[in-house]
Amino acid sequence: MSAAIEVVMFAGVNGVSRQQMQAAAAAVTTSLQKLAGFVSRSFGVSADGRYVDIVYWHDQAAALSAAEQVMSLHDFRSFFALIEPGSVQMMHFEQG
Repeated sequence: MSAAIEVVMFAGVNGVSRQQMQAAAAAVTTSLQKLAGFVSRSFGVSADGRYVDIVYWHDQAAALSAAEQVMSLHDFRSFFALIEPGSVQMMHFEQG
């Protein structure tokens, strides 16, 4: 079974600073680490202000399950509130 890479790219809502977004992303890391199959996470921002959240999972099933679970976890509400909904692009890859 191959490890999975989850890549989520998005923009923040108007008025959200890089510091606010990075703090909100960091605040959910502990909850993310508790999900089954979590391996590691990287978070970054581009020069034009778009964000990328890259999470490694043990397998594709864990990645897909976690993607569903986080939508209902209370800890993620503040983070998701800073994200422009129409800007979200999520992709899953098998690690080669």
